[in-house]
Amino acid sequence: MSGQETVCAEAWFNELRLSRLDEKGGYAAVGRVDVNLADLGTLSLAGSVRSTGFGTLEQRVNERSREDDYQFDVSTNLDLGKLLPKNAAIQLPVYASVNRTSSTPEYDPYDQDVKLNQKLDAATSKFETDSIKNVSEDITTTKTFTVSNARKNRTGNKKPKPWDISNLGFNYAYINMEHHNPLIEKEELRRTRAAIDYTYAPQVKPVEPFKQLIKSKSPWFALIRDFNFNYLPSLFFF
Repeated sequence: MSGQETVCAEAWFNELRLSRLDEKGGYAAVGRVDVNLADLGTLSLAGSVRSTGFGTLEQRVNERSREDDYQFDVSTNLDLGKLLPKNAAIQLPVYASVNRTSSTPEYDPYDQDVKLNQKLDAATSKFETDSIKNVSEDITTTKTFTVSNARKNRTGNKKPKPWDISNLGFNYAYINMEHHNPLIEKEELRRTRAAIDYTYAPQVKPVEPFKQLIKSKSPWFALIRDFNFNYLPSLFFF
């Protein structure tokens, strides 16, 4: 008797048809508002949005945006010293800003043949919905706060002294950046810097040793007659 062998085979037939292109359009907008707060400072608000499907006339369908992009920025530049009594002579320039950029893709970044909205609709709880949305978005938030050259200005006509508080200046800067996207769970950067400077410019009358010796007004003697020097430095800065 001859041996018999069993052969198993499995075949797959895939069919791909292209019926039409999704030509659904999108929208985009940009806005900005600048507010002048008298002599206190300025306030600026700016924002932009670009939806899925937006593109220029020259772009093809497959070159259009495939995510919803949102961006807003709020910044202010104020001299808070203006809020204090004028005789206090306080200079306190402050800059603060908040910037947020977010991008939500049309398709799920981990299952790229499924739209993100469909996956969110299939979620069974709010926790699952928030989790899917959080890991799919690309969001960057930056917060900035700075104080530049805060000081007490000198008042009156008093001669500056080395111990005057007006000789001191203060600087401070704080930056906080948070970022996450489908590949990065969390990225955070915090940077804080502070500095104090001391500036003293003594008002010393220069010494002119030959001015009393040479009485002639002739320009030929001007180089010698007007010769002068300071016995102290004109500026101390630390």
